[in-house]
Amino acid sequence: MATAAYESCRAAIRTEATMADAVAAGEAVLKSRGVKSFIIKFQPTDVATAKRGDTVRVTVTAFSNPNSIIPTNISENSSITSSVVMLKE
Repeated sequence: MATAAYESCRAAIRTEATMADAVAAGEAVLKSRGVKSFIIKFQPTDVATAKRGDTVRVTVTAFSNPNSIIPTNISENSSITSSVVMLKE
């Protein structure tokens, strides 16, 4: 989660960043690791609106049931979350 949040945030803070670029960066990391169910949230919700020096926060959450080797009827559907904050370039 931490690497996905970092890569999404790094893409989001670029001068000409788009939401598509930022989401794609995080999704690429998660999919390469076989993560099946996740949410990527941004603050601000549209990174293109952030001005130079503004903080950009990316939070990535993945849920345990779809990603667990334990049958889902045994474990509660908990989640793992990681956040990264960077300044817009």
